[in-house]
Amino acid sequence: MIKANATKTRAGTITIESVDVDAIAGYFAKAGDTDRRQREERKESATNNVAHYRDRVEYFNREIVDAENNRENAVHEVERIENELRELPPTREVSQAEVHADLQKALALPFIKSITTERDGSRLYIVATTRDGVLTTTLARKFSRAQKWYRAKPYKIALPAYKIRISTGIYRSITQNTDALALAFANPEQDTANYLQWINRYRHQPHPHWGTPSVRGEIDQWRGICLGEFELDVSRAVRTSITDALVAVSIYLQTAGSPRAYVQKREEWALWLGKKAYNFAIVPSEKEVATLTEAEDDSEQDDEDDDYCDCRHDEDDDCDNDNCVCPCHN
Repeated sequence: MIKANATKTRAGTITIESVDVDAIAGYFAKAGDTDRRQREERKESATNNVAHYRDRVEYFNREIVDAENNRENAVHEVERIENELRELPPTREVSQAEVHADLQKALALPFIKSITTERDGSRLYIVATTRDGVLTTTLARKFSRAQKWYRAKPYKIALPAYKIRISTGIYRSITQNTDALALAFANPEQDTANYLQWINRYRHQPHPHWGTPSVRGEIDQWRGICLGEFELDVSRAVRTSITDALVAVSIYLQTAGSPRAYVQKREEWALWLGKKAYNFAIVPSEKEVATLTEAEDDSEQDDEDDDYCDCRHDEDDDCDNDNCVCPCHN
């Protein structure tokens, strides 16, 4: 049944309500009035901007109020701390004689070869150089020419000769802070120039110590130290005595655990270094291999170490593992 207002044509029947025709006519009228349409669009945009900026004004007004309150609180905090500072006893004076005595005591340490100071702009550093062959550590694995690790009876190796740099600046944390406490090779060419080229499982990657990042660029560059559980002892020592600081650092260098350090196995640190004496110590002869027991593959990690990152990553020393709980990153 054809609606009353439908129009017949030769091609068929148009079934559009009159009201719809009016709407279509209105559409064409508006669409054809370009100037009006553009101005209405601009008006709508400006109306939206009015609401947007009204909301922003309200937001910034609240921010201003909060900032004023925070400023007043900060002023009161400054006044409170200044009162506390006035009530503290005077800072103890340290005489030059005390410093000289401490330096002489530090120089008498059996592992210290020399002590000097260095300046970098306004920064003053105390730099101690260790004697070659005095500081030692212990390894318990060996790496065969078949590219396999073997458990071995613990054996000692002499640590490289180091330059230990202690800043006279005050820092909240000295761990992994190159400006506060840093380590460098004293004889970098001698200790890193003999990497074993037949090794294909690893690459030459000199770390001054397993607790430092690897050296990139200049081989004698300073590197910060991931002190881990030693941070409290070392931090206390560097604030009171050069001698105590060097003793604390030497204990760390020789005995620090490695699961939380940059290189998680000391033997890998020694193998990657390129020190000739380490190569002789860590690579067993074929005859010795026959007496050793193969160790677990390096890819197998202990469950307790799952949350500790392998810190061999990028030049910024930023931890790439979001779940990392290394003390040197937290």
